[in-house]
Amino acid sequence: MFTAIIFAESGFFLPGDSLLFAAEILSAAGYFDIRLIIFLAVIAAILGFRLEYYTRGHFGKWLLNLQESWWWKKSHLTEAEEFYKNAGLPL
Repeated sequence: MFTAIIFAESGFFLPGDSLLFAAEILSAAGYFDIRLIIFLAVIAAILGFRLEYYTRGHFGKWLLNLQESWWWKKSHLTEAEEFYKNAGLPL
């Protein structure tokens, strides 16, 4: 369960910081071995980031080649890109 949440948090949508604090507290209480928690967290984070990178690259290319419709406009993507450039945030 722990590794699944870290995996999902690393690449996509879940906040995992509170889970890490809870795991540290449980390891201090003797329920888990901290070395195992660190190992699993690192592996899950790496795999989560790799999956997100692959998914973003594959889905992004598909999205850029998609024809415009009532729900998809390429201008929205370019507006968002300009916003992030002007804000100084990485894309």
